[in-house]
Amino acid sequence: MLMFSRNSQYGTRRENTPNPAETDNSITSFFTRSSEKRGRTSMKKSRPHSWHSTIQKGLARARSRSMGRDREKDRAKRASSALINGARRVDGLRCLDVMKEMEEGLVLLTGGRDRRGGAVLTLPQTPRRERARPEDYKKLLDYLLGVPCDDVRELGFTVVIDMRGNSSWTTVKPILKVLQDYFANSIHTALIIKPDNFWQKQRTNLGSQKYKFETHLISLDSLYKSVDPSQLTADLDGSLSYDHSIWIEMRCGLEDFVWQSSEL
Repeated sequence: MLMFSRNSQYGTRRENTPNPAETDNSITSFFTRSSEKRGRTSMKKSRPHSWHSTIQKGLARARSRSMGRDREKDRAKRASSALINGARRVDGLRCLDVMKEMEEGLVLLTGGRDRRGGAVLTLPQTPRRERARPEDYKKLLDYLLGVPCDDVRELGFTVVIDMRGNSSWTTVKPILKVLQDYFANSIHTALIIKPDNFWQKQRTNLGSQKYKFETHLISLDSLYKSVDPSQLTADLDGSLSYDHSIWIEMRCGLEDFVWQSSEL
């Protein structure tokens, strides 16, 4: 700070002259402190108290857990309903009621799906087909067609009839008649795997029949256009793992459990 004196009639008087740099610094410091104060005040107003934030987070977690439990309950309820519906038959038929027919292996529900998503019913080549009666097929199909869930049943079943080996047209025709007379609305397609020596006359007989569902006489290679090999068992050159005796055992055990549980 500079100091100077000035003579006057009253004597000598000393005056102070402010330093411009110090003045600028003081002004800058004042505005900086004011800005920081306003910033802290604004943050306090916009940011809730820590206890309020903790409570809100706790409530959100509680709601999330509650919604998760509700979803689990809904899934368990749907699964239980599907289990019971799948194990019970509308007409009261159970696995034990068709045990004899199932052990014959006339019709298999392997769990395979066609390319539409429909269930595949397989009638494998077996010498037992020669002595099977139409009543046997009706009873067995009446049970098996009710096993899949509603969504799958609505798509319609693909029936694969293996005629290779010693099968004749006389053993296949009764099967198609049972499908037509009792289950036509449940069948989407019947695929008949023809033997190599299938006569043209037999092909003509098949074509002359009128069925409500599609019927095709095909080779084994042509079967793969409708059903992927991964959805077919080894006897049809597929890779789907299936054990018929284990299926029967597990199915009967499931139904026995469900029926006993429903009586509690």
